[in-house]
Amino acid sequence: MAQKVKVRKKKKYGKVFEYEPTIRDAFISDDLREKLEKEIPKMKVISPTEIALRYNIKISTAKDFLEELEQKGLIKLAVKNRRVRIYVPAKAA
Repeated sequence: MAQKVKVRKKKKYGKVFEYEPTIRDAFISDDLREKLEKEIPKMKVISPTEIALRYNIKISTAKDFLEELEQKGLIKLAVKNRRVRIYVPAKAA
């Protein structure tokens, strides 16, 4: 999924900053799904942000996937906040 990314310019306080926006996948492929199901239970603490940054997927996709794993019983919810949910492996909980 190689997309051409434009360098965007942003003015702030008279200076021009250039940055490239990050394009993340909205769906998890079957290969990545299998890889995640093997690696996530080995992690100490699991958050949607960590998964999204590490595997280059959208945070909303990571949230949905972690809820799926929680229903399967591979991970358990440790801390729930209005912004973020933090999970731990089922073995550690």
